[in-house]
Amino acid sequence: RNFSKTIVPPERAFNRFLLNFNDNLPEPFFIWIHVFPPHHPYLPVEPFMGMFDSSPELRTLKSQWKLPLNLSYKDEMQPTVDILRDRYDEFIRYCDKQFEDFITRLTTGDNLKNTLIILSSDHGETFERNFLGHTGPHLYEPLTNIPLIIREPGQNKRIVIDELAEQIDIPPTILELADIPAPSWMEGHSLVPLMRGKRLPSHPVFSMTFGGNPSRGERISKGTIAVWEGDYKLIYYLEEKKSLLFNLKEDPDELNNLINKESEAAKRLLPLIQENLKEANEKISRGK
Repeated sequence: RNFSKTIVPPERAFNRFLLNFNDNLPEPFFIWIHVFPPHHPYLPVEPFMGMFDSSPELRTLKSQWKLPLNLSYKDEMQPTVDILRDRYDEFIRYCDKQFEDFITRLTTGDNLKNTLIILSSDHGETFERNFLGHTGPHLYEPLTNIPLIIREPGQNKRIVIDELAEQIDIPPTILELADIPAPSWMEGHSLVPLMRGKRLPSHPVFSMTFGGNPSRGERISKGTIAVWEGDYKLIYYLEEKKSLLFNLKEDPDELNNLINKESEAAKRLLPLIQENLKEANEKISRGK
């Protein structure tokens, strides 16, 4: 069941769930709660507003709507964009607190005794490189490096897993933890082996931003695809046929493009992107 209807403060979505929790949920149950914050506009309530930037700027809806969201901006706007980044961080802090309060209320009884909790997001935001937002052509780490937190029933010890994963890994992970076989058509890899201290076979992971509407049968010909393998990340712009190559271990801020310096890595990664795009377009053509 989806307990979110519209663009609302996160506590309202959580409260709607709590109001329905005791009476209307079957056993077993699967719940997806989608909170719109911290999407733009970044307007947290007190005391979070001003937590990271005490200036009076960009504290209203009107002032934030004046900025070129999901558009390019000029260099002289960077100080203002930096303040907006702080408002975004404040908004995230506000959402974190609401999620903390929600989990605290759930743990007052036995509600989480046999419940798996997963927290993630669909994307980050960009406040640099002359682009503001998340729907543009770029796939740098501030946009693609998103949280994934999994808490199993009865788990009290925190474990940090430094491995690459994709959103499509979440469904097979849920099914394995629920002892339900994953269907043969399901993409992604279960992360349960990693959660048990094991390693998964090495495999690349992908991210994509594109134009058009594949759900209507439109093949992907415009946009950007990124692939990660080991320490390397390759970003490929489809229309420009331009590639960027980074060693994230040595250059986590993606400032040093190695495309002309480490040709072997580029030769290995670019075909992976081309094959991924080919498979995606074949599925679109088949209507899958």
